[in-house]
Amino acid sequence: MARHEGSRQAVLAERMGVEPMTLSAYLDRLENRGLVKRTPDPHDRRAKVINTTAKAATVFANARPVALEVYARVTRGLSKQECAEIERLLSHVRSNMTGEPVEPELEDAGVSVPIA
Repeated sequence: MARHEGSRQAVLAERMGVEPMTLSAYLDRLENRGLVKRTPDPHDRRAKVINTTAKAATVFANARPVALEVYARVTRGLSKQECAEIERLLSHVRSNMTGEPVEPELEDAGVSVPIA
């Protein structure tokens, strides 16, 4: 959701490959925990847009060191070029699975793990 900040709930469900009602149940839980906020779409008041909250940013910030440690562990012994190739291939696989074009990682959002 953080990768597609401000997207409609239906669009997120499609991108995730789940039914809108399934996503709605997930969003209910995340919203109850204060991690996302649903607001009316300014262009279609029947639709809801999803945004992450400051609390979610804290969760991302806390998870980042763990993700970096895991990344360092799984890439131990690989060259920078090998790491870059793995990231390129996995981005391509993700693109194939989601139907979305390969995009630069959203480092500012604290979502991706940069190559060391």
